[in-house]
Amino acid sequence: MTHFKKIAVCLSAILLFTACAVSPEEQARREAERQKAQRALEIDLARQCDPQVADLMTQIDTLKSENAEQNAEKIAELNQQYQQKINEPLFYNCYKLAWENYINQRRLAAAERRADFYEHDAWFWGHYYDPFYYHHRPRVFHRPPPPRPRPHNPPPRRMP
Repeated sequence: MTHFKKIAVCLSAILLFTACAVSPEEQARREAERQKAQRALEIDLARQCDPQVADLMTQIDTLKSENAEQNAEKIAELNQQYQQKINEPLFYNCYKLAWENYINQRRLAAAERRADFYEHDAWFWGHYYDPFYYHHRPRVFHRPPPPRPRPHNPPPRRMP
């Protein structure tokens, strides 16, 4: 490889890595969107258990986003009501079950996507290229049954 080609490859690699880099503003925007989506999910799960708690959560969020200094007393009052509601054992257990249900639904959807990929797309590539095709069949090793003990029948005795 000539000297020029080596430099060109290095510069193209640097250009590729810098083009794919995410700016700090983009990272901050993505993080804010992620936190907003997570908060919306928390509110939806709380609404399944107790609609009043979900309403308190939305009120607290709107007051914090408007102006936190002016609404500090109202936020403190709502936080106290919120803490009383979420400390109830019934709400806690319901919320925990709602989270587990959400996680299991996500896992089930992922498993269904994997199954669709390998089972329903078999017409495209056939079962020869399916990595799990041969593993679905159970391995059965046929062994001959153990020999049965022969009954010990002594020959009949002749009477004199």
